[in-house]
Amino acid sequence: MQPFTRQAMEQATWAPFLPAFLGMLLSGREHALTQLEVYWRSPLSPELCSVLSGATQLTQLSAWFRLTEPDHASAIANLTSLRSLGVQSCEPQLLPALLSPLTALTTLSLGQTSALLPAEPVAALSGLAYLRAEKAALDVHTLSQLTSLTSLGISALVLPAEPAATELAGSHPPSYLLRPNLDIIEVACVAPEALHALRASPVRQATWQIGVVLDRGPHYDIDTGALTEQGEAGLCNAAAFLAGRMDAESDAWIGTEDNILLWPVGGKAEAGPDKRNHTPWLEALGRAGVPCLTFDHIALSHQDLGTLSAAHPWLKRLDLSDGTQYPTRGLLVLPRAPTLELLTLDVTEWCGPDREGPFEPPPDLPGMLQALLFTHPQLRIELCCRETVGPLVMDQVQGLASELREELDQMGAFESERLAVALHRED
Repeated sequence: MQPFTRQAMEQATWAPFLPAFLGMLLSGREHALTQLEVYWRSPLSPELCSVLSGATQLTQLSAWFRLTEPDHASAIANLTSLRSLGVQSCEPQLLPALLSPLTALTTLSLGQTSALLPAEPVAALSGLAYLRAEKAALDVHTLSQLTSLTSLGISALVLPAEPAATELAGSHPPSYLLRPNLDIIEVACVAPEALHALRASPVRQATWQIGVVLDRGPHYDIDTGALTEQGEAGLCNAAAFLAGRMDAESDAWIGTEDNILLWPVGGKAEAGPDKRNHTPWLEALGRAGVPCLTFDHIALSHQDLGTLSAAHPWLKRLDLSDGTQYPTRGLLVLPRAPTLELLTLDVTEWCGPDREGPFEPPPDLPGMLQALLFTHPQLRIELCCRETVGPLVMDQVQGLASELREELDQMGAFESERLAVALHRED
């Protein structure tokens, strides 16, 4: 492998000489390169396209190229010996021309490509084992045809654009099956219905990093934030699909597409004692054995927190993300979940206008944190802030944590790392 450092590529003096230099390396008679990395974010020039197009001996190409013109795609498509390809991005309309000839690929990374991956060219990659496209979507039918896939990382998993009549009737097409060698599945956004379409897949454990996203209208009311019957059933179906499939390293994120606070079916009036709450789908997630959960913009009642603690015997980590609402005193029941090790509380919402302070958590938060840490020595708590909070706010959060550590240490032996403060990157 011959890497070119980023620093070198960013020097303008390299640009005119790069095609000739690469041409010399790629056409060497005795030691012609078969693997090439190019760290350069500039568009492909005609000269560079010509050089690459002739490098048919390449089996691996990783380049910071933006494929924006037909000539860019055709230059790389000519490299039919490629087994591994990575580019920074490719325009959606060029993907079929790029991928169709590259049937030998086993590894494909499409960087920032934002598109629904074309079904036929992708499905034809019968040897593809590794697929990464962090801004792209893939439909479940195409996924089911990737017989060699072992690792998947994409932005969205969706239903096919034109579902068959059997799907509309609610039956399950037998072709929508996850392949048994798929061990790592990272999907930032999937509707419950897309998971439900895969429900006939053999049940086996894999590492799932998955975001279950509810859509306005079908899943919740945009005006009230109330979960619909369809949305509740969708979450229950998604949980049923995940049952038995998530290994100990897996996690699931639950939230809405536009950060609307999600109330139970029936709205705010159905939250509280002897009400519906979020009980049906929280219990379903408990039966699924999800080890790590993140709730984003979910309205949780005392009863919901009680369900989390009682119905989730495998829960190791719970993340109450920015925008999730809950009664602070309700946190006291969470350690009843026997395996809970880490509770993450996003405190950004208490950081004042524009996140510049002052930091004003609920008055009873310090006492609740102290009680949780003192009475449950297996539990760790992390207070997290978004990276955009002001330095004053961060100091105040750190100050709260320091005071609690000192008080807990005075009450008995206390491991300071059990209460941490962290900055989280904006999504």
